[in-house]
Amino acid sequence: CITYSTKENTLSPEQISELLTPHKNLEYDIYILSFQELERKTYINIFYSDKSEIESKLISFFSPSYFNLPSITLGGMYSLIFIKNEHKDFISDYSNNYIKTGFYGFIGNKGAISIKFKIYNFSFFIINCHLIPGENKIEYRNKDVNYIYNNISENINSNDIIIWSGCFNYRVDALLAQFSNAYIKGKELDLLEKDQIIKMMNDKENNDVILKEFNEGKISFLMSSKYQIGGDTINWTDKHNYPGWTDRIFFKPLDILINFYILNNRIESSNSEKFSFGVNKYDCMKEITFSDHKPVYAYFEFKYKI
Repeated sequence: CITYSTKENTLSPEQISELLTPHKNLEYDIYILSFQELERKTYINIFYSDKSEIESKLISFFSPSYFNLPSITLGGMYSLIFIKNEHKDFISDYSNNYIKTGFYGFIGNKGAISIKFKIYNFSFFIINCHLIPGENKIEYRNKDVNYIYNNISENINSNDIIIWSGCFNYRVDALLAQFSNAYIKGKELDLLEKDQIIKMMNDKENNDVILKEFNEGKISFLMSSKYQIGGDTINWTDKHNYPGWTDRIFFKPLDILINFYILNNRIESSNSEKFSFGVNKYDCMKEITFSDHKPVYAYFEFKYKI
């Protein structure tokens, strides 16, 4: 699964190759692509969000070994899933949905899109979101996360494996001087304890946000925003949008795996001889410089023995 906010840019075939070739070479069975702010200015995407041109580029990149499920788009959000051809006859129950959260739920510049499908006997529910930015907008983001889940998840059941990625836009509660000091000293990861999501996850008295029911791989990568386009230098000019781990991938295993334990950044069921669901790698592609965000990706491994 890879999530990438492209700052209203499209991707050329060469950029697609640079972004996805390192992952495609590993020949995973399923590739989940979640984009935000893809192609055109935001106000244009609201009225015209067709993504057929880049979809044809992505299909060309993954063919002939992979086929794609029907994609879904909302504004600049775009989700597409590629699956190995050998599994094609075992895919069923496809559906998709979207929820708008921009301007009191009327505009799709912010919100979420989802794809649900069954492969063999297991159901996957994939969510891609783009939430409101701003350091002081945490309560708005919390409300939108709950609103999205409660509305887009009408078809979620206890047998679904949920993967929720996107530009969540949660920030780091730190002063500019703390940011720059950590950046200069190469100690950006020290700011993780001030990350708004991690603080929320560790707050035992606050159980009102649905994300607390989800899991996330261990973050050992530098912030995914906000960079100068064309490089890996932090852009300090926007005083209202400091850098942060804005781009994230969360997951929630099906109920049969709910009694899991965490070991070496892996999550496995208590009956690991039959089931395992884990994160093999969770990282950021700092070498990709097409946007002010960096792509974030997670490699999942799901095993089931009959």
